[in-house]
Amino acid sequence: ELYTIHSSSLDEIDQNKETPLQSLQVQREKKHEEYVHNAHDAIAKKDYKAAKEILKRALNFKETAMAFNLLSLCNALEGNTQTAKSLCLKAIKTDPGHGAAYNDLGSYLLAEGKLDESLKWFDLAKNARHYQNREFAYINAGRVFMEKREFKKALKEFSLALTLAPENETLHQTVIELKERLNRSEIKTDDNAPPPIF
Repeated sequence: ELYTIHSSSLDEIDQNKETPLQSLQVQREKKHEEYVHNAHDAIAKKDYKAAKEILKRALNFKETAMAFNLLSLCNALEGNTQTAKSLCLKAIKTDPGHGAAYNDLGSYLLAEGKLDESLKWFDLAKNARHYQNREFAYINAGRVFMEKREFKKALKEFSLALTLAPENETLHQTVIELKERLNRSEIKTDDNAPPPIF
């Protein structure tokens, strides 16, 4: 009898953020966010070793797609592509809506010359629920089509990216130059075609 609790009391505990249990969870999330923020700073300073250590601590508090994806980026920048790819897959498993992980995985595959496989991941990134920089997936798909010498498809991808990031001056210039080349029929599907713009 002394150890029973009424369901209405449980509802009160759930709604009251000051209870020890809720407070502990909030503290864990705040600590996670703090570590992720610090990792961003370390990455900006190109201190990837420090960023990786910070992200491992963040993951001890909470496993998030963002932390896995940033850890993937650090590994990629250090040349550990296989580890980077597996961390992207962990990020996707943690949150299937995290678009950056799809895009980054596609980028690693593109760098390896796996063009068609990379396009699949860029398409998934374009349709992901959570992706603030969705234009990157379109830019990367455009890069793939430039490599494949499918220039009209590349122009379409770059134009869609520009719709999402109208302030991107490099992208504006890329679209203008590609349109001009297509209009003048300077782009051919032979070895004299210009190199990719991006």
